[in-house]
Amino acid sequence: MTFDLTAWRDRYPALKKNLTDVILESQIKLGFAEIPIGFYYPLESLERLLGMERTFAPDPLFDQSRLARMQAVLEDFAALNADAFGTLEVSHDGGRFCLRVPGEGARIIHETVPEPAFLTELIRTVGGHPQKREEITELFRRHASALERVVCREIGGEFDLLLYFADGVPDDYRYCVKFEGEDAHGLHVIYHRFTPEDYEALGIEGNAGAADPAAAPAAVICFGDSNTYGYDGGQSAEWRYGPDVRWVSLLARRTGIRFRNLGRNGREVPASDTEMPGLIETIEEEAAALTADGAGSPEGADSAGGTDAAAKGPVQVWIMLGTNDILNGGASAARTAEKTAHMLDLLLMRPEVRDGRAELVLIAPVRAVRGSWADRDEVVTETAKLGGLYRELAAERGLRFFDAGALPVGLLPDGVHLSAEGHGTLAGALAEALLGA
Repeated sequence: MTFDLTAWRDRYPALKKNLTDVILESQIKLGFAEIPIGFYYPLESLERLLGMERTFAPDPLFDQSRLARMQAVLEDFAALNADAFGTLEVSHDGGRFCLRVPGEGARIIHETVPEPAFLTELIRTVGGHPQKREEITELFRRHASALERVVCREIGGEFDLLLYFADGVPDDYRYCVKFEGEDAHGLHVIYHRFTPEDYEALGIEGNAGAADPAAAPAAVICFGDSNTYGYDGGQSAEWRYGPDVRWVSLLARRTGIRFRNLGRNGREVPASDTEMPGLIETIEEEAAALTADGAGSPEGADSAGGTDAAAKGPVQVWIMLGTNDILNGGASAARTAEKTAHMLDLLLMRPEVRDGRAELVLIAPVRAVRGSWADRDEVVTETAKLGGLYRELAAERGLRFFDAGALPVGLLPDGVHLSAEGHGTLAGALAEALLGA
């Protein structure tokens, strides 16, 4: 079995950085020793790190093609990075791979790569038994590029806190912190850190960032294009699916939350406030309604009875755009992501967002496939890139994210628009991932 290894080499720097980071972390914790040491990676984690997770269909049993491919890729990586790590040994036991770094590699890292100041201080603080929890959060703030770039929130289950730097400076790992008790020396603290992709995949906060049902949003504003509007390709006189099909309406009925459908056919990513007709006004209206009791469903809303009076969460603004920029505007995925970043930054300056009454949620659009509208290869390839680019945008800004492009949704023959079945699939996935419903 042979593989075209050149397809993955542009992702080798990510693996090189990750392996360097774990070697440094080990040396800071245990001290430097010029001895061999093995580092273990699950197959799925390596596939995510190398951008390979969608190449083969998911298989609960590690099929031999995936294992053989990863073994070949890692051996190629080892050969190309001998100057950084010495002669790496690659092995696997089922779906668990080992990269064994020789003593020479440990010495190379020790002598050529500076210890990260933030990680060094974190390890020393944790090992020194801090006297209060705030010492951990203050440490993150000291090393952040700006105070507002530190994301800190309580999470349930195995850990107590999630902390990370939204702009990836000094690093982009997700740090999960557990306070295990206290004695005369101080707090006993442990931490684990994950790549953003591993953190989301592991579902540490319940379901890839699923909301606590007790804190359901007061309302959801859906700002999108024809796949939010409900374009049906001319199957009806209105050229629009009915409320029994549209994913926005399905979610409203399923959750009882007030949904506002601001989808518009042909919409591209706005470049300014003036290109967001209705959005700013709707955010203002819904944020103001948070102080009113029993606000009903506004005119034109996709809703099944308005907001539950017990809801305490902010108004959520779901943004799913980008397909038309590539399809009609000829933009690349990278340029579309730049426009989306600008739009997000404009909205993050809104007072309703800054004071916490409104929360932005970024959704990567569904991938196009070859069809009567998507009749160019670049439409298919560029829309497929939006998920990874948007994920980075969301992480940099501390926003929740959902990748609709990863879903196997049904599309119309045009290759762009959701079929009736596709609307149902998207509604179900969004309800589970973003609303916990």
